[in-house]
Parts: sequence; structure tokens; C-alpha cells
Amino acid sequence: MAVYLIGVLIFAAGIAVFVVQNTALVTVQFINWVSPEVSLAFVILAAALLGALTAFFLDSIRYFKVAKQVKELMSANRRLEKELRSLKEPEKSSDDNVESNPLSTLSRKMRKEISRREGKKKTDDSLPPPTGEDLGEQPVEELKS
Repeated sequence: MAVYLIGVLIFAAGIAVFVVQNTALVTVQFINWVSPEVSLAFVILAAALLGALTAFFLDSIRYFKVAKQVKELMSANRRLEKELRSLKEPEKSSDDNVESNPLSTLSRKMRKEISRREGKKKTDDSLPPPTGEDLGEQPVEELKS
């Protein structure tokens, strides 16, 4: 921001020096339009002001496009974070027959194993060590039923 401010000040100082040195009266012609004689300083200041306004409007258009994109991305991010939280939360079911579904049993056992491994740092030994059955190694006959 400081570099931008310094650049603007140098540009303004350059315009001021140029205006002071060029005080002659000039006639501006544009297509078929001819102006009355005006000071060269006025023409220079008007051109600089017009250029600054053009740059401001173009930058504003870009800013609004970027702001819209940021808003859309933040909305998508919130939606995905909500989805991630819902996937991380353990499934709460009022049905007591959850054990009959092999996939839910495997999922529950994997969550227990993950939390057990993460809990080693805290010395939480509330879960038993994993066995082959805890990791989902069940015979094919059990999965078919």
C-alpha cells in the first residue's frame, strides 16, 4: 500500500510540474468537435482525471467479479465443511439391530481403532487392542447373511 501511495504522489508531482511549465492556450480537436482556446494545464488535468476515473471503474468491475467468486467459493466451502462434519459424526440410530449390518459393524470398529490409535498419545487404554475380526476380516458366509 505504501508503494502505491508513493507512486501516486510522484505521478501527481510530475503532473503539477508539467502544468506549471505549460500554460499556453490550446485548441483541442476531437473528430468534428473543436474546443475554444483553453489552458494546456486544464487539458492535461482533464486527461489525467479521465484516465484515473477509467482505471477506477475498470478496477471496480474486476473487484466485483472477484468478490462474487469469493462469495461463491466461501458458500461452497461452508457447504462442504458441513457435509464433512456430518460424515465425521458417528451415526446415531434408534434401531438396536445395527450389529446385523456388516458394513456398519466394520465402520464402527474402524472408528474405534482410529480413535484408539489417536488416543495412544493420551494413554487412553479404554479400547481393546485390534484383532483380525475388529479390522473387518470376516468370513464370506457372515457377509452374505
